[in-house]
Amino acid sequence: MLSVLLFAAALSQEPARPSFAEWLAGVRAEAIARAIDAIVPEPTDGAHTDADAAAVLLKDSIGESLDELAGFSADELRRRRRARFRSLGVLEPVKAP
Repeated sequence: MLSVLLFAAALSQEPARPSFAEWLAGVRAEAIARAIDAIVPEPTDGAHTDADAAAVLLKDSIGESLDELAGFSADELRRRRRARFRSLGVLEPVKAP
C-alpha cells in the first residue's frame, strides 16, 4: 500500500510544497513503527511466490488480533483506539542537519 501512495505522490507533485514522498522520507522510522500493530510474516520466498500460504499467514495474524480484542466492549475498543492514536502525536519530518 505504501508503494502505491509513494507512486501517486510522485505523479502529483506540487511545486509549492514537498511531495508526500519527500515528506515521508523525513519522518522518523520510530514514529512510523509506533503506528504498526503487527508485521505479518511472508512465505520463505515472498508472498508473490505462494499466495495461498500468504493468505493463511494473514488469516492467522488477523485471527490472533481479533482474539485479543474479543473481551472488550465496542466502547472500550473505541476509547483504546482513540487513546492509542492520540498518543502517537503529530508526525513531523526530520530536519536535515
